[in-house]
Amino acid sequence: MLLRDWRIDAQISLREMAEKLGIAGANPARNLQRYEQGAATMPSELIFRLENLTNGQVTAQDMHEVRLEWLRVNKPGALLPVAQEVRA
Repeated sequence: MLLRDWRIDAQISLREMAEKLGIAGANPARNLQRYEQGAATMPSELIFRLENLTNGQVTAQDMHEVRLEWLRVNKPGALLPVAQEVRA
């Protein structure tokens, strides 16, 4: 499930959710919004808290898929396959 959808369904603001997850920084709500959109990668410790807070409804896999989709759209070169070494 998308984090944004879960948060809206739970009627929790960006600011409140950022506080519940313990997101730091100058603008925690904006940081959370970037995680929701996939523009930034959520740190593992926050994903752990997120899975607990949502009772497993939003998972690490969900967050990973959102990030990959953001990269596909905004930085397609970042997802080029790794060149394989040629062995003689």
